[in-house]
Amino acid sequence: MSPTNYLSKSLDFGNSFVQVLSNIGNVYINSICTKDDYVFMATGGSEGGIYRSSDNGVSWSLMQNNINASCISSNNDGVILVGSLTGLHYSSDWGNEWLILHTSLGNNNFVSEIEMKGIDEYYFGTYRTGLFEVALITNVDEQNNLYPSDFALHQNYPNPFNPVTNLGFRISDLLR
Repeated sequence: MSPTNYLSKSLDFGNSFVQVLSNIGNVYINSICTKDDYVFMATGGSEGGIYRSSDNGVSWSLMQNNINASCISSNNDGVILVGSLTGLHYSSDWGNEWLILHTSLGNNNFVSEIEMKGIDEYYFGTYRTGLFEVALITNVDEQNNLYPSDFALHQNYPNPFNPVTNLGFRISDLLR
């Protein structure tokens, strides 16, 4: 089977189709999702990657290449998750920057389906190992200056060779 390197859309509920994308290389179009003003496309094959359109599919930008992408999902907050042969890929800014979240699925495995559950939880299914529910940590509240402002460690007594020795120390209040 040769790659499907074109994309069509319908404006009349599937009665007719108009080709909106062609000649994007040696890829298979595996999954598409839409959110707000964006259309995202996950492609596989030797030139697979993640494409984004902001004009209903008239023009496309390659947002991440060299990913044999199998599925894609997004939410209303700009979070996009893409499953691939290499793991699960994550973007929090409508596809401008990417991180890989899960790797080494093993056994020629790949992420075959992703579903968002709210803002920070998702499900992903794999080809060989089942369904997973994962909480995504997107923000950590840092609490700076939660350490002592001063401390002291005093000499031990009577001496370290006795069976019992004492060691004095002092820790001041925490900085806040």
